[in-house]
Amino acid sequence: MHHSPIPTLLLASLLIIGCSDREPSGDADSPRADRSAQATDSPGSAEAEDRNDGMDAATPALAEDDVAFMKRLGLIRGHLHAGHALYVDGRSAMAETHMKHPRDELYAGLVPAIEARGLKPFDAELTALKRAVEAGAPSEDVTAAWREVDGAIESIERATAASPRDELLAVAAMLDTAAEEYAIGVVDGVVDNVHEYQDAWGFTQVALERIGQIVVTTDVEREVTAEAGVAISSLEDLWPNLDPKVRLDADETRIIDAADRVRALADDLETETGAAST
Repeated sequence: MHHSPIPTLLLASLLIIGCSDREPSGDADSPRADRSAQATDSPGSAEAEDRNDGMDAATPALAEDDVAFMKRLGLIRGHLHAGHALYVDGRSAMAETHMKHPRDELYAGLVPAIEARGLKPFDAELTALKRAVEAGAPSEDVTAAWREVDGAIESIERATAASPRDELLAVAAMLDTAAEEYAIGVVDGVVDNVHEYQDAWGFTQVALERIGQIVVTTDVEREVTAEAGVAISSLEDLWPNLDPKVRLDADETRIIDAADRVRALADDLETETGAAST
């Protein structure tokens, strides 16, 4: 499922019949911890967290834990989503940092888990995209390369066949990371680290798309995913554009609340499943 270059988050009513990701118009992996400390930490703190999450020690969990695996895939997609949006908007220098981050800090630790699951890594696609961006290729060529990577990741996601509940939990975990990034990116209403601000947007966009891709088979699943879509869609105004030059009347609290809401909805599915089996 692919994408139109620059508008806004979709209404959740469209999610259940399938969604496409959107970009804002204009100029342009860890449990939630002490975000106030993170907001004043160095810009590399979130990136160090991603590096830690990419270490080989995490591989057994990624090979067996669908939630952790789907989250990691989603974070890679989020980085690339932000990078693509920036590139087509003419911001190639910003785009390049997002395109390099997944390979350097997220992908390497994921490869053994992909292979352990009998699936195909996407190294060639990721490399082709990175090279296109570094070479300053025309935006249509970068878009084509990005779609190849995104399609390869979607194929892995579909083959994982995670339950709707696990998919919701993975989305909530992605939102946790988005909140952490937003807290570093936006400090007292000022965009202090635009890269992390953009990452938060990319993770949220992919989280929204993921909701629309969940295969629902019951009315409860349909209602739950719709509610999750509403919760994520409500975050749209946190990103007026990808490089704002004005103060933002926002912080990460709303993303935290959305993550908690999606987690609660996943628990609703677990309750429903347990009731049906008794």
